[in-house]
Amino acid sequence: MFQSILVPLDGSTRAEEALPLAARLARAMNSSLILLRVLLPEEMHMHLRAHVESHKVEHLRETCLEEALNYLKRIGEEGQLRGIPTTASAVIGNPGDMILRAAQEHMAQLIVMRSHGQAAHARWLLGSVAQHVVRYSPIPTLVTPNICMSFVHHYENPQHTPHILVALDGSSLSESALLPAARLAHALAHPRKGHIHLTCAVRTQTANSRANKRQIDAQNSQARDEAMAYLQSIEARFRGGDFCDYSLTASSSVVPYTARDDIWKRLLEEVKYMGEGDHQVCDIVALATQGKVGLQRLREGSVTEDMLNAAACPLLIVRSQPVEVELFTHSASSRHHKH
Repeated sequence: MFQSILVPLDGSTRAEEALPLAARLARAMNSSLILLRVLLPEEMHMHLRAHVESHKVEHLRETCLEEALNYLKRIGEEGQLRGIPTTASAVIGNPGDMILRAAQEHMAQLIVMRSHGQAAHARWLLGSVAQHVVRYSPIPTLVTPNICMSFVHHYENPQHTPHILVALDGSSLSESALLPAARLAHALAHPRKGHIHLTCAVRTQTANSRANKRQIDAQNSQARDEAMAYLQSIEARFRGGDFCDYSLTASSSVVPYTARDDIWKRLLEEVKYMGEGDHQVCDIVALATQGKVGLQRLREGSVTEDMLNAAACPLLIVRSQPVEVELFTHSASSRHHKH
């Protein structure tokens, strides 16, 4: 399970909207939370004139860190986080880099953050920061969109069965999302059974004449059959294979698309219902970056980032392979507090 969850905050109420989801997961998995506040250097220096004495700059730095730490301590003592072990950390530097560094230093196993924050001065949690974290984080990142409160409300209903959609493409790299998705589904559903819906996008060809229509139809049918056979083999792993201990039900569907279609749009359409006749809206979409769709390699993060901007439910994004990242920071200053 995810025993340590990092929650980056920028001081805005929008960023704090990730807290209910993080709290729900922490309670479900008996995890601790790491609340991180990253200060931009300009947040401290914007009121200072040039040629200010260095000791005044250092004093301002210490004051800003202390205020940020007090803010995090207040957040940690609020009702929605009450009873959850929390650690507060305030640092100065580049937000994306600092989030990745904090995840490493605190040995976090999951990052929960908003996809977009507040586009105002001294507010850094914008789409570019979330995309940076998603692209380079070696641990899973659960990104919540603007409209995600329904996720929390679902779990206030004891009859609700959590549904997680996992987007696959037939590669072992894309299957990196399976284990984190299974862990989340199991934890959120316990003691009930969660549900995993597997989907695979298959590119279909379009006939350019009546003469080759039959041949193209046969090729498309074969591609869909092969994709479904692959998905059913993954389903079997939840019934009696390496994922059976998570006590999850599973279903699958093939998502056809053409050269004119945006793959991410077709995948998001699948989010609206999972399983034939089931019509269950999924709670989380899980996918791995660095995968492929059909026979065509995707550009780094293209589908993931498009979905990040458009999805109405949280995305669980998993790196399919480790990435070494050089962290460029403005300062190593930081403050920490445990509660």
